[in-house]
Amino acid sequence: MKELFTEIIKEGQKNRQIRQDLPTEDLVESLIIMYMGIEYKWEMYLIDNMISTFEDNFNLQWEKIRFRE
Repeated sequence: MKELFTEIIKEGQKNRQIRQDLPTEDLVESLIIMYMGIEYKWEMYLIDNMISTFEDNFNLQWEKIRFRE
C-alpha cells in the first residue's frame, strides 16, 4: 500500500495536483493512517457505510494536500 500511495502522490505532485511543499513520505503516512483508522472503525464498530466514511475522510485530507496557486 505504501508503494502505491507513494506513486500516486509523486504523480500528483508532478502534475501540480498535490502540494509540493509537503514531503511525499508525510503525505503517504497520513493516507495510510487514515485508511487504517477507517478500516479499524469499520471492523470494530460495524459502521454501516464504509465507502461514505472513506469518502468523507478522504475529502478532508484532499483539502489539506491539494495544490493551490
